[in-house]
Amino acid sequence: MGRQNLVPQKERTTIILDKTLMDRMSHHVLSEGDNQTNFISRAIINQLEKEGDLEIRDLIEAEKEEEE
Repeated sequence: MGRQNLVPQKERTTIILDKTLMDRMSHHVLSEGDNQTNFISRAIINQLEKEGDLEIRDLIEAEKEEEE
């Protein structure tokens, strides 16, 4: 088993937000005991589903199971 199989396949990106939105998100994740990465991932999944990509949640969950 190579290192590639041990390291989750993740991508990095930079998101530029209005300060008000960033402050609101930061407050929300702190109050919920969450983190920004999980919050943003859920938001993107929810929006993709809303716009018709009904398989995205299953694909992401399958990837998470493969990582475990």
